[in-house]
Amino acid sequence: MAIKCKRFHIDFIRIEEVVNMAQRLEVSQTQRQTLKLTQSMQQSLLILQKNAVELDEYLKEQCDINPLLEVRSNFEKNEADFSRISNNTHFDLYTSLNEQIADRKLTARQQKILKKLVCNVDSNGYLHIDHGAFCSENELSTEELCRSISILQTMEPLGVGAESIRQCLLIQADADRKAPVKTSVLIKEHYHQFLNQDWSRLKIELSISQPELNTIINYLATLSLRPGNPDGEQVRQIVPDLIFSTFAGHSELRINVAGDFQLAFDDSSVKGMNEQIDQATLAYISRGKRDVRELQDALVQRRETLLSLGEQIVKRQFDYLCGKQDYVDRFTMTELANKLHIDVSTVSRGLAGKYIRTDHGIIALTNLCSGRTAELNEVTLGHVEQLVRQIVDDEDKHHPLSDAKIQARLAAEGNAVSRRLVTKIRSKLGIKSSTRRKTT
Repeated sequence: MAIKCKRFHIDFIRIEEVVNMAQRLEVSQTQRQTLKLTQSMQQSLLILQKNAVELDEYLKEQCDINPLLEVRSNFEKNEADFSRISNNTHFDLYTSLNEQIADRKLTARQQKILKKLVCNVDSNGYLHIDHGAFCSENELSTEELCRSISILQTMEPLGVGAESIRQCLLIQADADRKAPVKTSVLIKEHYHQFLNQDWSRLKIELSISQPELNTIINYLATLSLRPGNPDGEQVRQIVPDLIFSTFAGHSELRINVAGDFQLAFDDSSVKGMNEQIDQATLAYISRGKRDVRELQDALVQRRETLLSLGEQIVKRQFDYLCGKQDYVDRFTMTELANKLHIDVSTVSRGLAGKYIRTDHGIIALTNLCSGRTAELNEVTLGHVEQLVRQIVDDEDKHHPLSDAKIQARLAAEGNAVSRRLVTKIRSKLGIKSSTRRKTT
């Protein structure tokens, strides 16, 4: 009995040791799996937060770190198609001009010509075309082209469409009823004397006194030399992550191929190695393959998340994106997160710095889905009218805000509306345009 008890006792100890060892092994494995999952999630969230431009830079850095990683994309090939907007993401010169073209009572041919002219306007608002070549390519007469350019030059911001600095100043001065007397004459007939600062000759030829000349010079100094880039910010290129288009009653949402990246494992250097590879090299190759797979998974997840977010936003803001209404419907990140059953922080990362290209211009996704939650009041015309009135009342009377800048102020407060609606509201309230509100 004693021997049996002893054997039983020994067996029991061994079983206990095995159980303890198994438990420790299970805990260790669980910890390793949790750590791996956390690292993978961190990378996925990091990639989700980056826009197409930032993602391109990040993947280039990863290629330097992992020489076995190969990145394929249309990023640089499509660079010429990238849409340009200023660092002030609430103002897009090209969208603004196209909206104004749509607002005007123009024939289909006039709209077509103006849209082609807009494509030749640079980021500062200046028009660059060869008149003869443009007429030939578009089967236009010189008179028809001049009429179209004249229409473009009546659009906001004033001075846009000018073909020289001289013309830019003249457009602004002619439109301003409060411009000093003989300002336009100076620009038209005595511009070179002005550039050469020949003040004595200017006074004689314009038959004005020194104080009157000073008034004109000081006024000219207030005019914009970069109407398309009013704040002087550098223009950068934006690659929209999503593209929404409508045609013949059908609509489509897709990922922009210019910002869609494909990864591959570059094993060309591995194939040339001798079969006798040491363990350290094998481990390096194994880690490289694992890193490529994790990056691939993160990119797939980013693509799926962006499409899911985009589909919900398009569904809610469909009328606005199609141009059927002038304001964005109330839609919070919390609502969007609940619809997709994801955390609101994931929504925030997915929308940050991302843009969608539509038939009516490029829009920041955050302008279509506000960060505010329950305290956000629904955007109504009456509410926006009050805000527009308040913004105009508070503006600097010497530097009044254009409709585009009023739109930017509204968007900054979580009320995303189109510039067209701002113009309509301003007219309804009897508020003059920015050039006519300006005081000297």
